[in-house]
Amino acid sequence: MKNYKLRLKPISVKKTKIIIITVLLIVVFAILNLFCFSDKIRNVFYIFSLPVQRTFWKAGDKAADFFAVFYRIKEIKQDNEYLIQKNQELLSENIALKGLEAENEILRQALALGLSDDFNLILAEPIAKDIDKDFILLNKGIKHGVSENMPVITSQKIICGRIIDVYDNFSRVMLITHNQSSFDAEISEKEISGMIKGKGRLSLSFELIPKDKEIKEKDIITTMSLTKIFPKGLLVGEVKRAQKNASEPYQTAEISLFCEFDDLDKLFIITDY
Repeated sequence: MKNYKLRLKPISVKKTKIIIITVLLIVVFAILNLFCFSDKIRNVFYIFSLPVQRTFWKAGDKAADFFAVFYRIKEIKQDNEYLIQKNQELLSENIALKGLEAENEILRQALALGLSDDFNLILAEPIAKDIDKDFILLNKGIKHGVSENMPVITSQKIICGRIIDVYDNFSRVMLITHNQSSFDAEISEKEISGMIKGKGRLSLSFELIPKDKEIKEKDIITTMSLTKIFPKGLLVGEVKRAQKNASEPYQTAEISLFCEFDDLDKLFIITDY
């Protein structure tokens, strides 16, 4: 069997001297403090030991600085996390305030137009849309008092569509441009009535207009209430171009919509009128 011997690395002479001097200094400091040596003796000793004391002092000071910086870094990190949290809270509050400000502006517009005098309203926000199929989804539903067939308008009294499906917290709106949408309308200034027909993909036509009636570009079209689908006097759009056909008893017109379906923000659901 092999014999294994523990080999200790020899300490250098220089390191041995440093250790011995350090121990001697500690002993001398202790003796000076324990016994009553004269101030002169102590003074002489302090003069000679000053370089060593300064070395120990600086070493201790650096160590203290190191731990102080380490502790300060921890404090800075905690402060930074606190500030980030507060900043996020302020951002959330700011967004909420901006939302309230926008809602208040819309409500002011509605009040200015007298909407609240004419109708009972629920303020709603579009949260999804399928413009290709002429539908939008609102963030109000059964829990908010919404039911099927309720009209949906803008704050400017422009008709957008009507509720066709209702859920607890949401409702689905069929836009007036849907190809299954139709309702009676008029050019009130000229006492010309007809039927609005949805053509799909955000387009409308004004149909069943008597041929003897003169309509022109920019004529304003509003809802009628003969079929009770929508209340009377809601804005629909304006005449873009009239079309007459000799073989047809009625004339039709293309319509420029007032409702900007691609840029809807806040809407009103009419619960009663």
